[in-house]
Amino acid sequence: MKTAQEWTYDLFMLARIKDDISNRVTNEWAAVKKAPLAALTLTLTGAGAGFFLASTRYDLALQSPNAAVASKSEQIVMAPPQQLEPIKPRVSQAKPNYENLYQFRKKVGVVDAAKIDEEHGMIYFPSVLDATTLNPVADFEYKDYVLHLSSANIVSLESVSENKERILGSVKCLIVGRMKD
Repeated sequence: MKTAQEWTYDLFMLARIKDDISNRVTNEWAAVKKAPLAALTLTLTGAGAGFFLASTRYDLALQSPNAAVASKSEQIVMAPPQQLEPIKPRVSQAKPNYENLYQFRKKVGVVDAAKIDEEHGMIYFPSVLDATTLNPVADFEYKDYVLHLSSANIVSLESVSENKERILGSVKCLIVGRMKD
């Protein structure tokens, strides 16, 4: 395998050959114009030299990273057993607080992490699960609020056997009133 210095020398020599060929073509252009076969041969030679130069540079560029990867692989394989500890999964302690949405006294969706902004008369839901029967035009109830859907994105429409489940994301609702006890 060649060293970096040998590759550099080869690349330098190829650059000199390329410059020499381009100077000859420039000086002999009148003769080249009259000889199409010579021009074709010269073009193919130049393309071949360019390909050789590019592949040589590519091989040189790959040598260094491949050696580094091989070295790291040996270090990983040779690691003492006491340094290799199993990774413990992180378990979230927070439990989701799911709450239901109702429309016409029927459950039409499940929400979590609602952001209530009474100052602007809005409630935001990151997602509404199981929203298949939710009528987006009619008002619906959440806790003691009466809401109207302002905007939402359909995140997915999944088929579970024959039933379809609609999930809404980035749901923005207007507060249109309060429930009376």
